[in-house]
Amino acid sequence: MTRHLLAGIGLVLTSTAWAASAPRYTVEFLADLPGGIASSQGMAINAQGLVGGQSVAADGYFATTWAAPSRTPLSLGDLPGGYTSSMVYAINDVGTTAGTGGASSGSGRAFRRTAGGAMVDLGDLPGGSNASGAWAINNAGVVVGYSYSSLSGGNPTAVVWAPGAAALDLGDLPGSYYSSQAKAINDAGAVAGVGAAATGKHAFLWTAGGGMVDLGDLAGGMDMSESTGINEQGWVVGYGTGGNANGGAGTLHATLWRDGQIIDLGSGNVTSNAQDVNNRGQIVGAHNYRATLWGANQQLLDLNTLVEGLPFGTVLATAMSINDAGQITGWANSAGGGRVGYVLTEISAVPEPGSWALMLAGLLATGTLARRRRRD
Repeated sequence: MTRHLLAGIGLVLTSTAWAASAPRYTVEFLADLPGGIASSQGMAINAQGLVGGQSVAADGYFATTWAAPSRTPLSLGDLPGGYTSSMVYAINDVGTTAGTGGASSGSGRAFRRTAGGAMVDLGDLPGGSNASGAWAINNAGVVVGYSYSSLSGGNPTAVVWAPGAAALDLGDLPGSYYSSQAKAINDAGAVAGVGAAATGKHAFLWTAGGGMVDLGDLAGGMDMSESTGINEQGWVVGYGTGGNANGGAGTLHATLWRDGQIIDLGSGNVTSNAQDVNNRGQIVGAHNYRATLWGANQQLLDLNTLVEGLPFGTVLATAMSINDAGQITGWANSAGGGRVGYVLTEISAVPEPGSWALMLAGLLATGTLARRRRRD
C-alpha cells in the first residue's frame, strides 16, 4: 500500500508541475493593406484563428481580417458614406465581426458584419447625436458597446444590440451621473464593462436577471476599475488601482474578478492591465508596456520571453485577445518604430520556475520507490 501511495504522489506531483507549465510560441506578423504605411494591429481572434483588427491602406485606416494560413489582409471597408476610418474590435466563432466605422454623419457608429457580407450600421439610442461604438460580440451575434442618448447628458451609455432587436440601454451604476460602456459579453449573455458609481469609475457585471452589479476595486485602491473581458465561467478581467498591500497604491493593476473574489494580478508600482480571458483561465494583457500572459495559476509571464524567433528589436507591446487553443493576438513595436499586429501559436511547454521544485519532488518520490523495489 505504501508503495502504491508513493507512486501516486510522485505521479501527481510530476503531472501537476507539467500542468503549470509555461507555453512556447511561434509568431506570425500581420501584413498591412496595399499602399499603406506598414501599420497593423490585431484586436480579436476567434476559435478558428481568424484575426480582426485594423490596417492602413493608401486611402485610410480600415477594419481588416487575417485568415490562416496565409494571413493576407482583407479590408472590410467602411460604413456607407464613411470617412475611411473603421476598426474590428471583436469577432465570433462564425466569423461575424463587430466594431466601429465612420458614418455619413461624421460620427463613429457601431457595426456588425457577417462573413462575406456588408457592414450594418447598428445605430444609436434616441437622442444619441448619431454616435456609437461596438466593443464585443458573442456567438449568437449579440453586440455590446456604447451609445450616446438624450438621458446621458453627453456621456456614453452601455448598450446591447441583439440581432433583430432595438438597442437596449443598460443604464448605469446607482448614484452616478449616467456614464457607462459595455466591453465584453459571453455566450450566456453576461456583460462586463465600466460605469460611473457614486464613488468613482467601477467595473460592472450585467445579467438579464440581476441587472448591473458593481464589481468594486482592489483592496486599498482609489475607487477606479474597469472590466474588459469575460469567459464562459463568468471570470471577469480588467484593471483597478492597486493598494498598499501590493506596493502599488494608485497604480493601475491587472485584475481578475472570480467567484466573488477580486484578485490583484499586478506587481508593485508598475502599470498593468488585463484585456481578455479564455475558458482555460489564461489571461492576456500588458505589464510594464510588454505583452503578458497570466497562466491558469495567474503567474505573470512576459510573452516576449516565450516566443521562438522574435526579431531583434521587436517588442510585443500588448496582448488583446486569446482563444481557447491559446492563440494570442495584439500588436508589437517593430525595430523600425512602427506598429505591427501579430499572432502567437503555442508549440510546446516547459515548466514555469515555480514548478521545477514540485516536479523534482515528484521525480524523487518515484525514484525512491523504484530503488526500494530493486532492493526488495
